[in-house]
Amino acid sequence: KSEDWFGVAAPGGEAWASFTARVLSALDIALAGPRPAAIVAHAAVNSVIAAKLRGASPAQFQQAYCEVIEFDV
Repeated sequence: KSEDWFGVAAPGGEAWASFTARVLSALDIALAGPRPAAIVAHAAVNSVIAAKLRGASPAQFQQAYCEVIEFDV
């Protein structure tokens, strides 16, 4: 188990920093409108969004299977 899995990419995988940048770029597009908007994604994407919009650590993010999370922005 890695002590810093955010800093280690799986072989052939995307680094966390690249993934985060890609998610935040897409979030910027969604926030630009039109609104309201829905983003359907998995927990890793949602952890990046929550970190950006709530200021929470992605490591602390939790999401139940099929859970709907709403952000007011």
